[in-house]
Amino acid sequence: MKSSGIWGAWSLPSATLFAAISTLGTVNATENILVMGEDADGDYLSCKSRPFPAVRSAVAYQLGDTGFRVYDETALTMDDFEQGRCRRQDSELIDIARSITQSTIDVAVLFRIYAAARELDHTTRISARVEGRMLAVHSGQRLGNVEVSRRWNVSTQCDDECIVESVRERAQGLGEDLGALLAFKLSPHPTSSGEPDLGSGGNSGSEGRVREYTLTFKNFNSEEIEEINEFLEIFRCYSEHRPKRISPTHASYAYHSCISHAKLSSNLNRMLALMQKKSGNRWSANTNISGNKFTMRKIVRSNVKQSKKDDNFQW
Repeated sequence: MKSSGIWGAWSLPSATLFAAISTLGTVNATENILVMGEDADGDYLSCKSRPFPAVRSAVAYQLGDTGFRVYDETALTMDDFEQGRCRRQDSELIDIARSITQSTIDVAVLFRIYAAARELDHTTRISARVEGRMLAVHSGQRLGNVEVSRRWNVSTQCDDECIVESVRERAQGLGEDLGALLAFKLSPHPTSSGEPDLGSGGNSGSEGRVREYTLTFKNFNSEEIEEINEFLEIFRCYSEHRPKRISPTHASYAYHSCISHAKLSSNLNRMLALMQKKSGNRWSANTNISGNKFTMRKIVRSNVKQSKKDDNFQW
């Protein structure tokens, strides 16, 4: 008998897998997800193999069906990146996810597939394993990894072509199981009180997992920076913020919150408008957004019109 790989975390038993899938409903997800194949290691299946697209499609469908926004890599990269590349390193995959501008990608889901056949006197035993991990694209935070596997038998007359087709036939099921587990780990889970789990901090209005944003304020004086810090702590789903760089003309923070990207942008714009009004409209602010990085630059100028909007705003 012999064992061979026919193509040059976290593993759950079937009962636990069924329990995880059965408790997973549709979530009000705010994550933008990109599913990417990881095949740099020659022991794993290449992206050119037949099971590969079946797993990718099944993982993407399962995440999308749960409520996450899942984007197609080819559709987002066809104009700016070379297509059809296989055996890509992690650094290339992460760079692509960070470089996409059509939509801000929050989470990269990376999967890889292993398959092997063991020839016995009376049968050929095939084992296949699909591994998946999630990475917060802009912070680099590891969000978890899962693994699903199956074993089955085929006739001793089943040649390499037959074995490849046998794995392809089961690839969709493996991808669906993997996608369900990834969605389960990424979804907010209720606590014993029935309220969403907000992690280490925050308040009502959870919008998903705690993310890291980089907030940079340029040309604001020390009194204004102190006021900005007070504002940041009252925003929805606040967890914590820590200084990354502080100087007389520059303040940069790592801001941790489960607030959505759009709501944070709205809050920051509203905060700046209120501060501007308080100053007598002696300055305005220019805001630049790149992924999860927000840069606000104070510009001192005259003849800025006063806003007449009311202050009944929900942070």
